[in-house]
Amino acid sequence: PESIRKVATLVKYFVERGGHQLQLNAINPDKLRDAQLHPENYRRLVVRIWGWSAYFVELDKEYQDHVMMRQQYQV
Repeated sequence: PESIRKVATLVKYFVERGGHQLQLNAINPDKLRDAQLHPENYRRLVVRIWGWSAYFVELDKEYQDHVMMRQQYQV
C-alpha cells in the first residue's frame, strides 16, 4: 500500500507539472535473475527500455545485466 501511494503521488506530481509522457515499469529483479539462469522458462518475458521492447532472454547477457541494474531503484 505504501509503494502504491508513492507511485500515485509521483504520477500526480508529474501531471500537475505539465508532464507529457511518463513510463513506469515494474518487474521483480529476482525474476530477471532467474530468467538469466533458466531462459527456457521466460521466453515471453518482455522488457521495455528507452521506448522499445525486447524479449529479455534474447538480449545479450551484458545488456540483460544493464536492464537489471536499471531496475534497482525503489519507490
